[in-house]
Amino acid sequence: MNTNWDLLVENHFAARKQKPLVEILNQLIEQVMAEALDFGMPEVLGEEGETAGTQRTYTIDDIPLIPISELGWANARTPGKGSEPPPEQRTQLEQYLSNIGGTNLVEKLDAISKFYNNPPTGRSGDRKQYIREVLSFLVFFKTLTLAITNFNASAAGFNFEAFLSVLLKGRQIPASGAGTIADIAVDYGDGVEIPLSLKLYNEKGLEVGGSFRALCNDLINDASITNAAEWEWGKSQPGGGAMRYLACTKNFYETEGLDQTGHIDFYQLDITRENVFEVLILSKKGRACIKLPEVFVTRYNQGERNPEMLDISKGIPAAAEKPEPSIYASTFAEYLELQISEIEEFDDQVKATFVEQVAELYEKNMEASIEKSGGKLSWKFGGARGPGVANVTSLALITQQVFYPDYKGPGAFKRSDEAKYWASHVASAYALFSKEFIKSLDLRKAALEEIVFLSPEESLKAYAAMRNDPEILSLALRNTIGYLRQLHWLLARGMVYDLAGGKIAALEIGSKKVGDLLEKVRNDLMKEVFEIFSAVQELSRDLNAFFAGGLNDPKLAEKAIESANLISTRTEEVADVKGDEAM
Repeated sequence: MNTNWDLLVENHFAARKQKPLVEILNQLIEQVMAEALDFGMPEVLGEEGETAGTQRTYTIDDIPLIPISELGWANARTPGKGSEPPPEQRTQLEQYLSNIGGTNLVEKLDAISKFYNNPPTGRSGDRKQYIREVLSFLVFFKTLTLAITNFNASAAGFNFEAFLSVLLKGRQIPASGAGTIADIAVDYGDGVEIPLSLKLYNEKGLEVGGSFRALCNDLINDASITNAAEWEWGKSQPGGGAMRYLACTKNFYETEGLDQTGHIDFYQLDITRENVFEVLILSKKGRACIKLPEVFVTRYNQGERNPEMLDISKGIPAAAEKPEPSIYASTFAEYLELQISEIEEFDDQVKATFVEQVAELYEKNMEASIEKSGGKLSWKFGGARGPGVANVTSLALITQQVFYPDYKGPGAFKRSDEAKYWASHVASAYALFSKEFIKSLDLRKAALEEIVFLSPEESLKAYAAMRNDPEILSLALRNTIGYLRQLHWLLARGMVYDLAGGKIAALEIGSKKVGDLLEKVRNDLMKEVFEIFSAVQELSRDLNAFFAGGLNDPKLAEKAIESANLISTRTEEVADVKGDEAM
């Protein structure tokens, strides 16, 4: 007997209100979400079937999956200025994470930690609220696990940044043209946005640091130099400016992919305009940044409060634009020509050839340096032995070919007295060239070398004496050696731990940890929910295969009908609605 499967599928669903198959499926899925779960339907991963006579083991694959994407989770809106609606992926994740209690980071992390250690049983109370709460936390743990363990360190950091932004209903600060060191801005529960500079490292590699000038600009809080001026929170902190650092460490017991299992520890510390010297004096690189000019402090101690009289930074020349390598090379050639002009052993034409080839070598070295460093010009050519070690052979080869073409063996020649003799002349010419030409180009560097700076301890004492005048503190920051020379600061792991005063939270992470949590919430109600997710996934898969195969496989149609019936039945049970209402 031949079965008309097209007619069978049509008749099966026609008996239920004569609605198209697609509309029926959409309504079933919407019913699950709208009535029972009250948030959007995510993509669902497959699961293993339950064998008769055995208890099913839940795994991380049973939890709904939100597609992981830093861009998909991003929300770079600016409050009050209007923006495009957030991406769908962020909306889906927000719908889940919005059910996690707490009004700020600490409270939310505490709620998440308590749920993991002691999840509710669902034996009493509102069934829908229980399902909503359990799924929200499960999605949190699964998404965080995949975002961290399934990507390299750099991508995981960006994912983590976007994930926390969603959890805290905040916004990400675009890296390009941000004008601030903040990564995200979040509401800590009082309606005021707080900027966060976020760090995610392996536990042993934790450090907090960066550009001292960029940090100072955010602490100074001047809209002309930083976008941090938009946050009123900073203005309310000691000294009138601040940046909050959230340092997080990954501690894994397994080290590869999804098998990684462990926890993330959270540490929080604020660096303010008032305490920045106290914080940075703890580290070597920090101490190098906070030195104040002696003349600045002397004038302040003598009673001077006029910014124009205190600010020495305005009298320092701006950094000059460096000439092209060819300018350096041609100028160096003049110094080298003068250096060897009195040597009578060789005629002027031979010496001119030597000068020309050495200058060409110098120019090529600079061009290679620019290419290697991504545009940074290095004019250094030689030391006591003439050119740098990597170029000794090249200079020796030029010397041999020009002056001693009959010398046998270039390897032996570069160690010869003749090679050292000419290398010393090149070094002497370069020393004078550097002193008279190169240094004259960088007037800013020369001016900075003339300034006498106090020790870190003396600077800390002087800065502390200015704390009652926030504007003077800002001026002092602009005049520190770290600001003027654009130095970098760094706090090592132990210093971060001490300044944070201990971790504010620790979250379990890893597929095994999520599996353990699933076992804790095992009960009949959650079994029905996961059966619905599984049936929807199977229905989608079987229908795709059925139609892709030209509607020729009756087994696939039968399985699709079974899944559709299961979705309808389980949805009615979980949502506590009747079949007609569900349709």
